[in-house]
Amino acid sequence: THSGLDESADIFGREHDKEVLVKLMLDQHDQQNLQVLPIVGMGGLGKTTLAKLIYNDPSVQEHFQLKMWHCVSENFEVGSLLKSIVELATNRRCQLINTIELLRRQLEEAFGRRRFLLVLDDVWNDEENKWADDLKPLLNSVGGAGSVIVVTTQSQRVASIMGTLEPYELRCLNEDDSWEVFSKRAFGKQVQEQA
Repeated sequence: THSGLDESADIFGREHDKEVLVKLMLDQHDQQNLQVLPIVGMGGLGKTTLAKLIYNDPSVQEHFQLKMWHCVSENFEVGSLLKSIVELATNRRCQLINTIELLRRQLEEAFGRRRFLLVLDDVWNDEENKWADDLKPLLNSVGGAGSVIVVTTQSQRVASIMGTLEPYELRCLNEDDSWEVFSKRAFGKQVQEQA
């Protein structure tokens, strides 16, 4: 996935979720420790779309000095993740091999004390040590106060391992929003509801 949001796409039923999460993220502005916000829900509910809505929100864009988006999926190897994060932060290829100490230095150089937002989309890793012992301490040592990582996942276990903030459980759409999605997909823009 990527952070781009299709402006022409119709997105239904997620405005309230977006408002709640944006406020929660912006309220972390004076937190010295890195905050991790998991968005949890079954596949197809719109976790990635919600993360895109948040990421592209003008107040979020203004608040965070450095913004990065990384789709994790199955590959949760600390070296390759750090390398990708360094590349996202610097907009340059990282030529270093996956030596953690060298990548840590690059990370410190790239982030400085800037407040950052990092979205880790579609996380499946539930090996606690890969997060708690390896990646989290490195990310917690860089950036400025109020930095936030948003994690999208289908797994409650992943959310409990990674989250410092209460996981945000994404619910199914209500009946009206579900009908809107269905009618737009099935019938296009010409649909009119018959009583």
